[in-house]
Amino acid sequence: MDDNAKIIIPTIVLNEIILLYAKNKTVINLFKVLNEVVSYSNCTVYPLDDEVVLKIPVNIDIHDAIIVATGLVFRDVMEHDVAVITKDKMITMSNLIKTVW
Repeated sequence: MDDNAKIIIPTIVLNEIILLYAKNKTVINLFKVLNEVVSYSNCTVYPLDDEVVLKIPVNIDIHDAIIVATGLVFRDVMEHDVAVITKDKMITMSNLIKTVW
């Protein structure tokens, strides 16, 4: 992991991990993820706050929209160079934010 890169994890991603684990669609549970997150100083869990809500795009699924909106807050409000790590086609095809993967 690049120690200079800042990794932001929207809280909706943590919720999705809980749901996927409960449905046996992943072996990674929330506690494993949180243990990893706290072990790196450049990882931050970011809440669904009013700034994120104001940036939510209406043309994609709400879960994806929250992820994109969190990235937009870091790009537009906090003025960071941002890329969302995703294979999700809706996020990629939206062209709202740079994506990687």
